[in-house]
Formats: sequence, C-alpha cells, structure tokens
Amino acid sequence: MEEIKDFKKLIRRLSKALKNKERIILYGDSDMDGAVAIIILKEVIDNLGGESPIIYFSDRKRAEQGINHEGLEFLKDKVPALIISLDCGTSNVEEIEIAKKLGFEVAVVDHHDVFEMPKTKIIVNPKQGDKDSPFYYLAAAGLALKVAEEMLGKKFSGILKEDILGLAALATLIDLVPETGENERILQEGLPLLENSWRPAIQILFNSDITKKCISTREIVAKIGRITNITDKADAYLNKIYVLLNSKTKEEASLFLEELLQMATERQEKIIFFTEELKTKIFAKNDNSSIIFEDLNGCPFPILSVIASKVSTFFMKPTFVFTKEKKENWGSYRMPLGENGIGAVSSCTKLFRRYGGHPAVGGFYFEDKNREKIKECLIKYFKEK
Repeated sequence: MEEIKDFKKLIRRLSKALKNKERIILYGDSDMDGAVAIIILKEVIDNLGGESPIIYFSDRKRAEQGINHEGLEFLKDKVPALIISLDCGTSNVEEIEIAKKLGFEVAVVDHHDVFEMPKTKIIVNPKQGDKDSPFYYLAAAGLALKVAEEMLGKKFSGILKEDILGLAALATLIDLVPETGENERILQEGLPLLENSWRPAIQILFNSDITKKCISTREIVAKIGRITNITDKADAYLNKIYVLLNSKTKEEASLFLEELLQMATERQEKIIFFTEELKTKIFAKNDNSSIIFEDLNGCPFPILSVIASKVSTFFMKPTFVFTKEKKENWGSYRMPLGENGIGAVSSCTKLFRRYGGHPAVGGFYFEDKNREKIKECLIKYFKEK
C-alpha cells in the first residue's frame, strides 16, 4: 500500500517517545485544522499512556504563522523535548534550525506546498509525494487521523473513533482542501458522526440559533467555520478554537461561543471597513494592472487573508495584500480559479524573506525595499505563464 513519506518514521519516533516518557510539545497553527490536529494527536498520546503533551499555538496577532522566534523563546525552558508541528513547519527552515540549536527535536506534520525543506529527520507532508496519491490533499487533521488509525490499532473504535473521525471531517471541510482521495472518505464517514458528537461545543454549535436555518450537516459545518475563524490565543499556550472544542459542559461552551460571536462581529466590521478602503484605493489608481499588489497598513494581519479573498473575487485578479508589521511587510495572497499564487511568489523567491501556502491561498514576508521589484516580478510571472 502507498505510504506518505516519513509517516512510518513519525510512528516509530512517537512510539519511542511514549515508551520512554519523553516530553512532547504539540505546536499548532492557530486555525481549525491546527486545533483539531492537536486534539487528535493528544487523544492518541493520552490513550496510549504517554505523558500529557504540552500544547502550544502560534499567535498570528503578535508573531509569524507557524514555528516562530517568540514561540521558541517561550518554550526554551522545556528542553529537551520532541516538538511535533501540526499544520505548520514546512516553511520554517530558519526557525527549525534555531529549535535544534536550543536542544529540541522537531518532527513536521504539515500539508502546505513544499519548496525549500527544513533540515529535520521527519517531515510528514503529502505534498512531497505524487499528485495522484490519495493522500496528496490531506489536511493536517487528516494526517493526524492517519496517525490515530495506525497507532491506536484496536483501540481506534467506538466513541473514540467516532470523535476523532468527526473532528477530522470538520477540519477537512473547513480548511477547503480538495474533496478527493482520502478526503472524500473522511468527509463521507466523518460528517454524519458530528450530529451525535459527545463534545458539548459541537452539540451547542449544531443546535444554536446561528445554525438552525442550515439544511444539512455540510452547511452547518461551513457556518461553524465562519463563526470560529478566530486565530486569537486564549492564554499563553492555547488558542480559542482549541479551548472551545474542549469545553467540559454545554454551559461553558455557550459562554465561550458568545465570546467568539462577539469577536466575530467585531472582526466582520473591520473586514468590511478595510475591504472598502482597499477597493477605493484600487479604483482611484485605475492602472489596469494584471494583479493587485497593495499595502493596507493599519489592517490587523489575521484578517488580511479574508480581505484578499474578497478583493480577488471582486476584481477577478491575483491579489497580494500586505501590512506593516515589525519593520517589514506581512501579507496574504488569494487567487482566482486556475491561477497559481505559490508559483508566483516562488518565482520571486530571492525577494521574499519567507513565504508558504497553496496555489490558491498563502502568505509572505518581505522587506519594504523590495516592494517594487516584487510587484514587477509578480506581473512578469502572470504575463509569461
């Protein structure tokens, strides 16, 4: 049977860590896919009798996505430890080197497109394989599900199986990965299980006023994705999606959902404001450029991706939007159907400090001195492709 590169290595290394009671850090991206992947792997570790892992999420409000300097500084007193990055790590070449020098061992479990690979022994990313593989488009939660199926064996049954499979389907649908191969199986088997989930948060979400008009489980999950599209941290370690999904009671889940809904309302107001500001700016230029490449300084970084998506859909152009953060520009791109954003930024690789993502969606970081050169390079890519 076809396997994902380094998958067996991960299973052996995690099994060894559990046997030897090693310290494990699950380091996730701050979205639904990252949160669910961590929940699944924690369930695996807990059910196999390992030491309860340390959970840590990147903070998109204050730091770069994925493994970052701030996170490593915060965690450095946990050395020695095995860090398993979930839904991040593929583009963290420099940061993984720093982690290794601090004394961490890093295993990457990610699904973002692969370019320059970090130097670590275990990189479980299906994008290293053939596009025809049934695993090629698995999200991080789908990869975590594969780990659960492999490691839990006969224990992967009953309520535990239903919970993990349902959560994997939730994250797979919300992360908008192609519904082919293993993803199709995960969605077909997992989505119906959400309707009877034991998790108070999912019970509340499926029976709340905000989802009562939805006519299918898929529609409810899509609505949940919009509600929970909050990457804020709940405390120094955990993010709000993770905390919501792990609510102990319906009362606790309801209170936390109210907080998320208030945050979502405020977030939506900012999205509308900055989207209109960007549209006005583009109309004023009237330059007929083949791409949109604009700064939106003052806009919170976590909502740039949504704004880029709305503007790309409105103008039907490849859209690159960025804001000033920490003395450089942090940005997000979104593509109309058929365009390849990751191909575009990789054609200008020397001008970016870091970038990553997928053909349709991704992020980038660059020094302001390279702004005009990057714009020219991107225009050239779309003109010549």
